[in-house]
Amino acid sequence: MLKEVIRFEVVRSLKKPSFWVAAILLPVLLIGYILFAGFSGMNAEEMLSQNSNLDDKQVSLMDESKLISASVLENVATIEDKAQGVENVKTGTMDVFYFVPSDLKQPIEVYSRDGAGSILTDYKSKVDEWLKVSVLGELTEEQAAVMVGSYQVNDIKFNDSGAESDELSQMIAPLVGLVVFYVLICIFGNRLTTSTVEEKENRITEMLLTSISAKTLIIGKIVSLILLGFLQVMILVVPILLIFLFARGHSIAGIDLSTLIPNVELNPLVVIVSILLLLLSYLLFVGLGVFVGTLVPTAKEASSYVSVMMILVIMPMFFISSFLSTTPTTVTYVLTFFPTSAPISLFLRFAFGTLQWWEMALGLLIVAVFAALIIRQAIRVFQFGAVELTSKINLKDAFFRK
Repeated sequence: MLKEVIRFEVVRSLKKPSFWVAAILLPVLLIGYILFAGFSGMNAEEMLSQNSNLDDKQVSLMDESKLISASVLENVATIEDKAQGVENVKTGTMDVFYFVPSDLKQPIEVYSRDGAGSILTDYKSKVDEWLKVSVLGELTEEQAAVMVGSYQVNDIKFNDSGAESDELSQMIAPLVGLVVFYVLICIFGNRLTTSTVEEKENRITEMLLTSISAKTLIIGKIVSLILLGFLQVMILVVPILLIFLFARGHSIAGIDLSTLIPNVELNPLVVIVSILLLLLSYLLFVGLGVFVGTLVPTAKEASSYVSVMMILVIMPMFFISSFLSTTPTTVTYVLTFFPTSAPISLFLRFAFGTLQWWEMALGLLIVAVFAALIIRQAIRVFQFGAVELTSKINLKDAFFRK
């Protein structure tokens, strides 16, 4: 019977348009936002470069500092009278006039007409380019590299065992797990509670219990919610993996997309622990949602408790500064080992490298035990509530009734 309950719950959810809207809309919006932001940035940069081009402009320069080399000036007229240069711009004889004072502690002045460019036009960058190229031309190759910052710095760190560590490789798996977990609780937060209340509210539970036990029914709901969560993860992850595969060897607007993907080697142990933490965290969240659903009589009332449940789970995000510190604080430890806040706390500390392996083991144990206890309590509450046809159960009955 358990198999039939699971199949019924999964198929019923998959037939609802709301499931697919929530499941597909988020990845589509996320990917669309990334692509739109990327193309917008490239277009804005290209437009800015075009608008700042002086090739089709009448440009003049007065350089009192004598720092700008004549070799860097193309189609630029040099004059010796500042007032004349300003007047030329006013009368439209010149589009742009640059005045570089002898003492660069004084501001460089750029004069232009409104019709000479657009709101994105940046004529100031051109004089900055002239000065840098002129000065760098007088330096050795090493001195020029220092001035423009074209040298590389390798930041090498070692872990407690003395081996070289890679912080980026350490962070990727936990942060991906955190993002997936956050997406799951955002999408399924309300669904977890309402799925348990639907039959109670419509008085269908009494009819279902004539053919199956209350324990089988609630376990079937829990398993089906977990399966639907895995489906949501696949819908979210597969498009991202396809984008990564497409990016390798392809380019857009002359940019090699493969260079935008960090070249890191993932630690198998870190990946396995992150996946295990994700599974246990979602199991805990499912248990909390189902437990809340067993306590309330209607879906409307259940939805009001979802916000409380969400706050208990995402509480570490309100104390994010504590997790960014290399030295854990009392708040960090409390949130790490408090059952409802432990999942996100463990993900954050694991990603930032402030979590010891014994702390991870203890945290996983706390999450697993609390998940098992809350699911067991949800089954127990649903059983005696269904038997007595009770639509609302108080917390005293839920925890202390024998």
